[in-house]
Amino acid sequence: MLSISSELLEFLRLREGTVEVIDRAPPSDGQLEELVKEAMEREKSLVSGLRLGDDMKYAIDVGLTNASSGLLYPAEVAVRFFLERGSLCLIASRTTELYIKALRERAWHAMVDDGYIVRSGPEAVGRVKKLSGRKSLEGDAIFLAGKPVCEKHLKWPEYSKPIEELPLEKKYLKAALDSRKRKKGSAIRCAFCNREARYFTLPMIKAKCS
Repeated sequence: MLSISSELLEFLRLREGTVEVIDRAPPSDGQLEELVKEAMEREKSLVSGLRLGDDMKYAIDVGLTNASSGLLYPAEVAVRFFLERGSLCLIASRTTELYIKALRERAWHAMVDDGYIVRSGPEAVGRVKKLSGRKSLEGDAIFLAGKPVCEKHLKWPEYSKPIEELPLEKKYLKAALDSRKRKKGSAIRCAFCNREARYFTLPMIKAKCS
């Protein structure tokens, strides 16, 4: 059975960022590499058969190769890629097929660059709850975690939905109007200007590594 030294084990328990602790790493005798490879193979078996499982396996292989070569930032990017694909396996099955379309048509990266992102589950749920009173991201509710836009700033119509088609509740809209002291117009304003929003554009899931 493979084992690693107590000194190396203590190092692996550190919580600081990779760059902060890399110079404190003790020598490895090869046992750690074998353990990591075993763990990665187990992870790959767990994602087999998943919708984006091949993408996730690729990320595992690339991440391990980069980390073994001391390429810390590319290794982190591979981890983020893995987390994003894992999140999509779950969220696409509960919300909308448009996430898969965005990946396949390579709209994903352009939308991320445009700022149509959500970085965590609590962030998404918080946005949805604020507008609908619900704590669920099921179905079209996921759009409410995205950016509200007016006609002028509707850049991604195929990944957007009209506000009237989304699960908004009038009492929450009224409360928003009252709290903002607006006498007329919608409580929901375009993310790029102050015009009344007409659509919500789907947010892309952007993982962050700490």
